[in-house]
Amino acid sequence: MIKEFYKKSIKDQNIKFKNDKIESDYLRTEDVTGLRLYVTGLLGVAGTAKKDFSLIELEKKALHSAKSTPYSVDCTSGLQQNIIYNYEISSEKDYKQAMVSFVEALKNQLPHCIFHGQMSLIDREESLTNEMNLKLRYKDHYIMINMYFTNPETNTPVPFFYRGRRFSRDIFASVVRTMGTAWGKEVVVKDSPCLPVIFPSANRSPFTDLFHHLHGERMGNGTSRFSGKLNRLLFHPSFTLYSSHDIENLITPFFDMEGTVLRLEEGPLSPFQRPLIQEGVLVAPYTDKRIAKKYQYPLTSNAVGAYNRDPFPGMTHFQLHQTHDSLADVLQGNTGIVVMNAREIRYSQTGEFSCQTKVAYLTDGTQLLGRVPPMTIRSNTMKMFGDDYMGCSGHILYPLFCQDVFAFRAHVTCT
Repeated sequence: MIKEFYKKSIKDQNIKFKNDKIESDYLRTEDVTGLRLYVTGLLGVAGTAKKDFSLIELEKKALHSAKSTPYSVDCTSGLQQNIIYNYEISSEKDYKQAMVSFVEALKNQLPHCIFHGQMSLIDREESLTNEMNLKLRYKDHYIMINMYFTNPETNTPVPFFYRGRRFSRDIFASVVRTMGTAWGKEVVVKDSPCLPVIFPSANRSPFTDLFHHLHGERMGNGTSRFSGKLNRLLFHPSFTLYSSHDIENLITPFFDMEGTVLRLEEGPLSPFQRPLIQEGVLVAPYTDKRIAKKYQYPLTSNAVGAYNRDPFPGMTHFQLHQTHDSLADVLQGNTGIVVMNAREIRYSQTGEFSCQTKVAYLTDGTQLLGRVPPMTIRSNTMKMFGDDYMGCSGHILYPLFCQDVFAFRAHVTCT
């Protein structure tokens, strides 16, 4: 029997605000421990959110759960890595003042708007260790902003979201001012069967159907649209999708919940990435150890799950290959719709996609030209990432952030 421990610790200094006033300021902490017992052919899992716990009791629970959990793969062993990010974003003592200064700057930039939301300074640590010389540790220090501003003339909350390791009051305030100024100018967009539409790649909505069919179990058992189509050109030749633990550009541990660390032999110093689609060719589904072994697929480090549950395959972190230096290069002289917030997002079994925009702008790739009225966007997974795919670039609103956008042509009508 082999013992393995997963531990996660989070300290969240949270501030809620409205306009330039702090409404609440509190510290949220989370400390959890998961124990896994690898018994021949079985896996037992138990967990606790208590700092002081009985290891004997935890082992009893894990052994009891092992009776019904077949697990015919080995635990990760002989791997040690420790990665710590500790950029000087802010310390606890000056964090509150920095956020007060930020919301004051927002009100100065857009005095007619109403602001509300919350901001967090987060310290996070995760580790995975076992008796087979596995010692993985990830530690991070970052900021998260989730806020809205409302122009009284339109009464529509416009979202601004950021999660990252860098903070600049002036740059952030300038971005919000750009969004607010453009939101005050309504522009007319005609219905079109092939208008460029732009989404942040961090928005999972357009990928929902794609990720459903890239699941290793579905591809292996024949229920996926892509079953039996590995190594075929199914998408646009410029479309490359990675399953990613690229910790330089994503807030995520470099290992998955089974301790798999992506290091490709052909690029040992490359980011922690594994291509699922490369230059339009389907090269792998996403897998955990059990699915990879069952169907003889590549192991893609996609084991996810709670600290007290069995790991399973999931697509939590991904990246697109940037095809262009700028959004203007992607649009090639055209204008497009940047979707910041959408609703009524739907997919059919055949991959038909539709959504209605709540917050969207017209852009030429260099600036926001104004807000567009609510619109309905229609496409299809295979077109969106196939013939209608236009490319991926950095986000025009986020020069400081590691965030990108992708564009595709879609059928757009005013609602």
